Amino acid sequence: MMEDPSVEHYRAAVCGSVEAYRALREQALELGLAGEVSRLESLTAAECYAYLAASIGDAQDRRRLAGILIARADYRAMRGCTNPFFRMEAAHWLRGLADAGDVEAADQLDAMGVGPVWEEDRAQTELRTNILANFADAARGDLNALASMSENNLRSVADGDGRLEALVKAEQFARIGSFSGDPLMRMRLAGVVLLRREYELRDGGSRFRACWAANESVGLLLTLCNEGIADAWPPLANLIASLSRPEVALIAADIPEVLSVINPEGHA
Repeated sequence: MMEDPSVEHYRAAVCGSVEAYRALREQALELGLAGEVSRLESLTAAECYAYLAASIGDAQDRRRLAGILIARADYRAMRGCTNPFFRMEAAHWLRGLADAGDVEAADQLDAMGVGPVWEEDRAQTELRTNILANFADAARGDLNALASMSENNLRSVADGDGRLEALVKAEQFARIGSFSGDPLMRMRLAGVVLLRREYELRDGGSRFRACWAANESVGLLLTLCNEGIADAWPPLANLIASLSRPEVALIAADIPEVLSVINPEGHA
């Protein structure tokens, strides 16, 4: 059986490969086009990887980011959202390219018809500089930066689309970090995926995605337990206790070892 190619991309990404971020960016878009994930999830994940690629990449990466931001703006507009954030963010990136002599970016900026990009004050400029520096650190595999970006998105969790977007972003940063092998990053990923399970059960309505999330979390936590990470046991026990018998059966088919931690009553 061939290894999922995205696994190799993640391994390279956490080592600072811009080519890996480009591949993950395009893969996220392709999953949306194929209907394997929602359009919102596809664009949100692609945005994460596009920012990471743009922070350490070249002009093509910055132009690609602008295009994804425009797609994000169009998606929101179709749902009745008039917030100009994504369109103005795209305009900012295109303006930077145009000022550097990129004729294509200048034409695209004109075609957007957004008018002059707002003038940032010193505080806004410093904030943007710091955010982009954090993206660059994360893109180069700085685990503290990846953990911080994952956590910051979890703190911004809201209802509706905002909640899903925050969970998707938190997952991408945690997933990249998990491929470093760091136990804390793998614990973080398991926690984010469990929050996604809760979202699917409560708001998303996809029992399949909820079961998939439980399966991945069990695998991550069980591996950590086997490595002697004691902190992984309580969330594993709680997760198993929350599973239905059909879910346990499905997970056991993929991870037979889970049966060894279930008592006769069906719980850990």
